[in-house]
Amino acid sequence: MAQVIVADLSPFGYYSFKIYAKNRVSEVAERRHKVEGNFIAIVVRTTGSIPATTTIPKTEADSKTTMYLNIVYGFAGIVGLLIVLIVSFACYKIFKRWRSRQEEVKQNKLPVTRESGVRVYDDVTMLSMAAYQNVDDICDSFNLDRDQITLVKLLGTGNFGQVSKAIYGASHSEVAVKSLQDNASQKDLQDMLSELDVMKSLQPHPHVVRLIGCCIEKEPTLIVLEYLPYGDLLGYLRKSRGHDDTYNTGEKRPNSRLTEKDLLTFAWMIADGMSYLAAMRVIHRDLAARNVLVGENKVCKISDFGLARGLEEDIYTRRTQARLPVKWMPPESLFYGESTTMSDVWSYGIVMWEVFTIGESPYPGVPSRQVAGLLQTGYRMSRPRHISAELYSIMTECWEEQPQKRPTFQWLCSAVRRLLDDHKTYVNLEVYDDKDYVNFDVVT
Repeated sequence: MAQVIVADLSPFGYYSFKIYAKNRVSEVAERRHKVEGNFIAIVVRTTGSIPATTTIPKTEADSKTTMYLNIVYGFAGIVGLLIVLIVSFACYKIFKRWRSRQEEVKQNKLPVTRESGVRVYDDVTMLSMAAYQNVDDICDSFNLDRDQITLVKLLGTGNFGQVSKAIYGASHSEVAVKSLQDNASQKDLQDMLSELDVMKSLQPHPHVVRLIGCCIEKEPTLIVLEYLPYGDLLGYLRKSRGHDDTYNTGEKRPNSRLTEKDLLTFAWMIADGMSYLAAMRVIHRDLAARNVLVGENKVCKISDFGLARGLEEDIYTRRTQARLPVKWMPPESLFYGESTTMSDVWSYGIVMWEVFTIGESPYPGVPSRQVAGLLQTGYRMSRPRHISAELYSIMTECWEEQPQKRPTFQWLCSAVRRLLDDHKTYVNLEVYDDKDYVNFDVVT
């Protein structure tokens, strides 16, 4: 360690010393580049002088660190400001949408259906009818003023139910009203209330019929739904071929013959609606072309949830006698009374048959009572000659014997969408012969 002694200093002053670290590198740097080496300043005070301080100058590295920190802080401030602006804009849009909905309600337009706690991927629990202590438990926010509903005409009837066209509210909005006939049983009422309960659990979806509300405080019980003027898809398909269908409830008729794109689009929309129901853990149990409704612009929507049930577990087991759509049912439902989303997939394959044969009844010429025996032998409907092998293979995927081997509705959506986007012919309507597909069974 080097020592330096400085003599002859004044006793009443202080002195500043600069101490450099000298070596060959610093000497070369000073000589060639005029760079002075770093130093430390030391202030020394002698007796009688005022206290002094030792200062260490900032180095170039310290300056760069400060600059980088300033940049980081500035960037973080900008990002924070952007986040605040985005959140504020989102809040503004939500508030604006809420205000517009409130204005619609004030103007006596169709009531906005709301369900507190609706969860897209949560279980939809079906309550037993005994759990309902009073009708308020069922209607709550969906309850409508019966006096604002004016029935216009009867659209169609079933064994125990009927559907009418009606006008609702001061805005005279067209709606469909489902009610029971006078000969309906208590079981029919329970099925109707179960249908209402299922529909209340669903958020609005473009390919599922929307529930508007209900009137259940006294008889007759009414379920009010959105109105689709072309009626059920089965009758729509047959009318597009020029055939009359007395079952069809539509006020309007197709204005032209259907194209391959129309048929593929129908199949895709039905798969999309069923994919949503599957996500909601709702099994339809009566998926058929007659239970799909057609609206403006050829939009298809899943309807008729009379047999629908929410899945508390993976499998729903039928415990009561019911009128069953045999020709649309899979083996596990026919033989064991068990239903899952994969059972609806089987039914979707039958609906594809109905759509692409443009209204032909499934298992043509076979009575419903013989279908179960045919399925036990492994029988499946053969490929119509105007349908491509690739399209037919999607149907047969739905008709796999074991439910777990059937595709999901999400996969079916993608598969049909791909056919729609291709520039190939999958439904050759030029070779379609109308007289080959005139087996129009009575619905069983």
